[in-house]
Amino acid sequence: MVKAIQHKLSSNKLQVAGSQARVAIGGWFLLALVLIAYNGINLMKLIDAPMVGRSQEVKLASQKWRQFKQQVAINQAIAKHNIDYDALFRATAAKSAKQPLQLQSSASTVKVKSAPQKVILPLISGIVQNSDLQGNIRSVVVINGKRFYENDRWGDLRIVKIKADGIMLARGGRRWFVAAPRVQSSRYHN
Repeated sequence: MVKAIQHKLSSNKLQVAGSQARVAIGGWFLLALVLIAYNGINLMKLIDAPMVGRSQEVKLASQKWRQFKQQVAINQAIAKHNIDYDALFRATAAKSAKQPLQLQSSASTVKVKSAPQKVILPLISGIVQNSDLQGNIRSVVVINGKRFYENDRWGDLRIVKIKADGIMLARGGRRWFVAAPRVQSSRYHN
């Protein structure tokens, strides 16, 4: 019996000894898999980790962007109040003086049937509309090279409303609409 046990032990040693190469390869393979998993987990932690703070470049770029937005808002506010309407209308009046003006709807004088006197309506040189940052539209009408706003007076007529297509005038409860001339122009000169 002792011989049988010794034979079994010696045969087991041979089986274990014959598979030592397999055990070594398997051990290295298992170690490689553990190392890959460990490095993968650490890489995922590094990729998914939230940034603790912003870098100096990002902070500087953000500060410059805020300054740029503030400067644009200031420039727009300044430009809104510094429009040189006189120079604009002088250039328009000089150009329209070279070309004859064609009226669309009515002559410059209109007889009012109920009143014996004539009402002389103005000839409009142009209408300019500007909008501010809040979207409020401010209109200006040019009559004989001078600018007028809503509720200004042209002679004894009051300018009630300025629209893109003309102005509404009033006097003594009566109203007249004077159409703006159709100006065909281009920003590009040949």
